[in-house]
Amino acid sequence: MSSNNPPRSTHTVASRLTLWYALFYTLFCLVMLLAVTAVMNSNAVKRMDQYLSAEIDEFNAIYETDGIEGLAKEFRQEAEAYGAQKLFCRLLSPNREPRLTSNIAGWEGLDAELRAVAVPTVPLQPAFQMLYPAASPFNARMATLKTADGHLLQFGINLQSENRSRQKIQRFLIIGSVLFLGVSTLFSWVVAQRAMAGVKAVTRAVSFTRKDALDQTLPLEKKGREIDDLVDAFNGMLARIQSLILEIKEVSDNVAHDLRSPITRMRGAAETTLMGPQEIEPYREMGSTILEECDRLTGIINITLEIAQAESGLLEIRRNPIDLYALLSDAAELFQPVAEQKNIRLDVRIEPAPLTLPGDQTRIQRVVANLLDNAIKYTPEGGEIVLAATADKQSVRFSISDAGPGIDPAETERIFERFYRGEQSRSSQGNGLGLSFARSIVVAHGGTLTVENNPDHGCTFTATLPLVPPETR
Repeated sequence: MSSNNPPRSTHTVASRLTLWYALFYTLFCLVMLLAVTAVMNSNAVKRMDQYLSAEIDEFNAIYETDGIEGLAKEFRQEAEAYGAQKLFCRLLSPNREPRLTSNIAGWEGLDAELRAVAVPTVPLQPAFQMLYPAASPFNARMATLKTADGHLLQFGINLQSENRSRQKIQRFLIIGSVLFLGVSTLFSWVVAQRAMAGVKAVTRAVSFTRKDALDQTLPLEKKGREIDDLVDAFNGMLARIQSLILEIKEVSDNVAHDLRSPITRMRGAAETTLMGPQEIEPYREMGSTILEECDRLTGIINITLEIAQAESGLLEIRRNPIDLYALLSDAAELFQPVAEQKNIRLDVRIEPAPLTLPGDQTRIQRVVANLLDNAIKYTPEGGEIVLAATADKQSVRFSISDAGPGIDPAETERIFERFYRGEQSRSSQGNGLGLSFARSIVVAHGGTLTVENNPDHGCTFTATLPLVPPETR
């Protein structure tokens, strides 16, 4: 049986961090080993050249003062002091014919090596050259000096002991690098495990979080700022999930209630008509009732979807220039007859000047209509409604004040929830979606919609809309 779940990686973050640390340490050790070896070899060659230069200058001084006899004596003393296998000395004629040579019987193939040596062109300036391969037991460093009379002085030192010393140092460096790599890798593993311990603790706590215990937050154990931030983020996510679940439950209950009523009325109308006299007029009335209730259901569903789209950011807002002065004036003129039927005075306090802002005119009109309709609905006969608007450099603000009973401070925010109906509105018609729709549209435009009670009576709804669309700021 196949599974749709993707395979879990066997590489943990700690192991990956350790692997990266190990690779870094390996490269670091390799670079350091090569650098130290290069510097060590360079310093060894430099020291050897200084020694060869000093010795061959001494040979030249002896040759110039004591001649070949004095130089022969010096060659013997050098060979006796260091051993014939350790060095060789030669004096060549200008034609490169040997005139004086120390004991070179132990230097296998030296003549062939020396024939390839270049002759210095500048007198009294020594030239240096390596002889034999580095792995050869005769590997040597040689200096050649052209004397004032054109002879050639050659002095070579066997490097076997120096090479063994460098090899010992290189082996020590390699062993030290391997030990350092092992210790550093182990240390990296421990550090990575300690760093991920907080994440593992959060993972264990999350795995035991049940859907019926979303209010149980994770404790902060002070294992580092990053882990604390992760715990805070997870606790915030739990709070949002719990809030969404409660909101979905409440909306579902309200939707079920608001949809049940028209469906019940439609069924009652159909049942009454079917049980009554079979005449055309009752059926016409039943059809009219069903059409009315269907329109009501469609309106509830459409406005609920529109609110959900606005709150999720999926609602398409057409941003065209809107003259808010003209829009509010037209709305006041439209609702004036309704206000006059209740003997309500509708006072429009707007400066007769264009108040232009970018937005969706149709939806802003519906916002104003919802707020005016609520104001007229809750304002008693003989009351007054004030429609005002102002503007500054950043935003346009309009408010609608009524003379109704006001709003319980405990319900100030809840009245904007979907399907919520306060104590003052339960006896009136409505579905509790008007204010929720109004706020969602204003927020989708980048603005705010607030409410506050007036000092004497009634309340004021204030909408603030920015002059610059939020996505361009």
